[in-house]
Amino acid sequence: PDAFTYTAVIDAYAKSGYRGAAARADQLLDKMEAEYIAGDTDLKPNTFTYNAVINALAKSGESGAAARAERVLQNMVNRQNTGSNEDVKPTTINFNTVLDAWAKSGGGRAAAERAEEILEWMDRLNSSGNMSVKPDTISFNAVIDAWARSGDKRAPQRAEQILDHMDDLCHSGNKDVKPDTYTYNTL
Repeated sequence: PDAFTYTAVIDAYAKSGYRGAAARADQLLDKMEAEYIAGDTDLKPNTFTYNAVINALAKSGESGAAARAERVLQNMVNRQNTGSNEDVKPTTINFNTVLDAWAKSGGGRAAAERAEEILEWMDRLNSSGNMSVKPDTISFNAVIDAWARSGDKRAPQRAEQILDHMDDLCHSGNKDVKPDTYTYNTL
């Protein structure tokens, strides 16, 4: 089997909805990476492979899935930064999927704070020249959603502050973060 075959199996796990499927997809990625490092160039994971694992984890609802999805994303960023894998390019979509995983993780305030940190990470990457990663309305909505689901007593104020920040960015010309119906409904 090659990377295409592994990616297809990982994607099938991601779409299956079976209990434990996301963990299995994550294990297959780990196996691919180990085999590639050991010299099997046919098993070089690419962006599609990582995307499939992040999606599987984000949709799984499994305990610890958000943190595992974030670890996969961090691996993508590290591989891009080191130039060790030019076939791996994290995008806004990858980050938004991880943000959504944190929002739906049931992790309360810690999950909401982690989502905010990832949003800030996205902004730093974009500001440093990574045009593939740029916070957008979906990114901000996921962070607002994380606060809305957190159950924290300061969640309403924090969500409103994020909305105000979106408005400020939008009014300064960044139309990619224009609040939408979902933004207001989440508040």
